Parts: sequence; C-alpha cells; structure tokens
Amino acid sequence: MSTEKRFFQLVLLFLIGAMTVYTLLLRSAMYNEDGLPRLESSALRVIGEDAAGDFAAFRLLESSPADAYDSAVQTAYLRNKMQSRGTFAAFASPVKAFIAVPFMPLPYIGYFDTVFFWGFFLFGVALYALFPLRISVLLLAALPAAFLNFAFGGFGLYVAACAVLSLMLAENCPKRAGFFGGLLAAEPLMFALVLFAFAFRKQKKALMTAALVGGFLLIAAGMRYGFAAYGAAVSAAFQALKAAPCRFVSPAGILLCGGASPFVAILFQTVCVLYVFSIGYKLFFKYRFKSEAVQNAFLCAASVLLTPVAAAGDGALLSAAGAFLLYDSERRGYLKADLPLFVLAFGAIFFDGVWAAKIGVSMQTVIAVLLPLACRRRAY
Repeated sequence: MSTEKRFFQLVLLFLIGAMTVYTLLLRSAMYNEDGLPRLESSALRVIGEDAAGDFAAFRLLESSPADAYDSAVQTAYLRNKMQSRGTFAAFASPVKAFIAVPFMPLPYIGYFDTVFFWGFFLFGVALYALFPLRISVLLLAALPAAFLNFAFGGFGLYVAACAVLSLMLAENCPKRAGFFGGLLAAEPLMFALVLFAFAFRKQKKALMTAALVGGFLLIAAGMRYGFAAYGAAVSAAFQALKAAPCRFVSPAGILLCGGASPFVAILFQTVCVLYVFSIGYKLFFKYRFKSEAVQNAFLCAASVLLTPVAAAGDGALLSAAGAFLLYDSERRGYLKADLPLFVLAFGAIFFDGVWAAKIGVSMQTVIAVLLPLACRRRAY
C-alpha cells in the first residue's frame, strides 16, 4: 500500500476510534457510581444491562442452582441488591459462571468493571496477533466491540478474543491456540466451529488441547452446578427469545419482534442457516484457493448468524470477522467494495438506533448477513 493510502487509512481509523470512544464515554455518563441510570429510561436498566442478568444468574448458581435461570428470581435478586427496575432473563452458560467464580465476591459495579477491562485488554491482545501495534491500538478503539459490550454486557469480547487467538496461533503455537480454543467451551457454537477448523486444517495438537481444556471446563462446571444447569440454560434462552424478542439481533428475533409468528421466524432462521452452510461449503471444500483469514472471518460471522439467540454483545464476533477480512485485505489487496463494508462494520453503532427504529432491523444483523458474502468474494 502506498504511503498516501496508508496515511488516509490511519486517519480514518483514528477518526472512527475517536468517535467510538466519545460515544462510549457519553454512554457511561448516563450511569451513577452504583451502575444505575441517572435518568429514568426504558432503554437503560443498569450499566452493562445484559451483564447484570448474568451476574444474578452466576450468584444464584452458587447458592441456588435450581432457580438460577428463572427470570423472576433473577429480577427479584437484582431489585433487592441494586434497586433496579428492569426485567432480566439471563441464560449464560454454566461454564461462563465457572470461569467467573473469582469475580463473584465483588459487588456488581466492581464485577462489571473488572470483567469489561480484562475483556477489552484480551481483545486488544488478539488484534495485536493480527496487526502491528499502532494499527491494533486504533482498531481496538474503532471497532464497535467494546461499545457493544459496555452498553449491553455479555462475554462477546472474550469470545471474539479467544476465537482470534485460537485460529491465528494454531499453526505456530498449537498448544496456546488449543488453550484459547478450549476456553470457547463457554460459547458452544463458536467452540464447535473452532474445533472444526482445527480438524479441517489437520492441526492435531491444537485440536487435542482445545478438546481437553474445553472438556475439563464442561465437566467441572457440571460438577459444580449440576449437569441439569446446561438444559436449564438452553430452556431459558428460548424462553427469553419468546418473551423479549426485540432484545436479540438474530433473524428469528427480528421477525418475532416485528410480530411474525414463531413458524415464520423459525423458517427464516432455517433459511439463514442454509445460506451460511452453502457459503461455508464453498469456502472450505469447493474453492481451490483457500485463505485461512477469510475462512476465520466466515466462522466468526457464521456463529452470530446461526444462533437464534444472538444478542447485541455478540457483535464483538462481527468485529473479529471484520478484523480478519482487513488482515486479508492488507496481505492480498483490497477489492472495490471493501471500503464501504469496513466503514459500515466499524461505524454502524452511530446510526444503528435510527436505522433500527425506521427499518426494524439492527445494523448488526445486516452486517452479519453481509460478512459471509464478503468472505465468498475474497475467496476467489
């Protein structure tokens, strides 16, 4: 890339990064020191929002596993502890609760700050595995992953970071890659996709390490909370989808939010699954030229589009997909449609509220649909 183009690329990243950081700080000003909204608003419950429900579920798993995924119990718990007025319906995996055990003694605001900071740090480390330091720092601010996880909570930053590190390190550092891949057992779909990538590329050490670490976490969490907790989490996820579909950015969630019948929502979600599998088949089995970076981007985007319970915080995986595509573009050259795609992927948070209100579809869903198409274009 010429010096002039590199300069304008850095300026664009700096501009988007500055806007994202400003938006994040503006959002943080809406909460007081206890993590509660300063102004009454149905859009604000507590800082991190969905993370608060996870916090309640994790605390309840430690004391009363049978009630941990009961929405009414979670809501009552947070109302008693934090005087929050929201309704919560968390369904985070018991593995996430097991990993978060060291943070459980903290009050919610301390828990949130700690989990968010280390997720932000780990995501920055993952970007550094892809890009030089100055680019990775700018991308850390420019990509919307941090804002989405600050605003909505969830473990998207951790999942995205572990996905990037496991897929990028598998060739040269297979055991480290396997360790990060094993941590993805907290997010079963992404865990399965990473194991598939290891098996497809015949990266046996990474595959075995990931299977052992992931298997240990699954068994340990099951022994601590009871294996029935896994079924309860899945059941709670679909109950939340039915009760509050507008919370989700999945195709099924969007249709249910718009008033469609469950049958139509399931049918459309199935169509999206077939769409993902058709592109995945071409990327991994049909095309002769195979770019691992493009395949990695596809896996990250696919994990969001495949699940009907994808929430806003999972948009961090779309940022990881965008980072992989940018990495491939830096190495093999840009295509004509790349710049609009990257601007959309990086800057969608600034107009997502207006877009969603007018169209009824989150920009995160639009990006999730476009990214597999971008991967197919770059695979030729």
